Amino acid sequence: MQSKMTFNEFLLLLSREGITAEDIAHEKVEWEALPGVGMVTMVQEKENAFTEYVSDCDGISGYEEVIFKVYHAADHDFYFKLEGIDDSYGESHWKKFPYQVQPVTKEITEYISLQSEVAGGKYTAEQILLQLKLKGISNEDLGRQDVDWEETGLGTVALAEEHGGYEGQGEDCHKVYYFKDHEVYLRIDGFYASYEGSEWDNDPYEVRPQQKQITVYNKPGAPQ
Repeated sequence: MQSKMTFNEFLLLLSREGITAEDIAHEKVEWEALPGVGMVTMVQEKENAFTEYVSDCDGISGYEEVIFKVYHAADHDFYFKLEGIDDSYGESHWKKFPYQVQPVTKEITEYISLQSEVAGGKYTAEQILLQLKLKGISNEDLGRQDVDWEETGLGTVALAEEHGGYEGQGEDCHKVYYFKDHEVYLRIDGFYASYEGSEWDNDPYEVRPQQKQITVYNKPGAPQ
């Protein structure tokens, strides 16, 4: 019967074999080929949800994230954790050597925003705005309707309202987009000057359609 290895003995073995944190994280270690180790499996992992997007954008500062992996050495009944950093270019770095951990079962309470609809694949307005930013879509792109919506992954998007932006329609202009799959309306405001065309410097924001009554004054007998 194989004797159990302590975690410190395990670390010494990794050191003697020249196994690095990067090797472990990138699954380059054949655990059962190492003397006395046996089966090692990953039981938990935390990734950076924005890795794919920042990679597509070739780097976005502020989206660095701590990531980790937890492994179980079944034959010796110990767990160890490996921590790394996913940087603003979507690349993972694993420099620290693993350390021992143990599973603890506990009850947690989550607080979910009543204004957020994340179930069923729906995004909130904030999540849509973040997606647009990550895809490199500017306010000018939205104002000029220069967006390939299929590339954004946001589903069906329609121009719900458009006002101004042309000669004789006043200086203020705006557009409202409806993100049908998420039931979200976003409005972007702009400014029209005949010598420069429309400018769209303001950030988009969420709006809601609202029905209202108006009073108009017609000549007697005029069509209603």
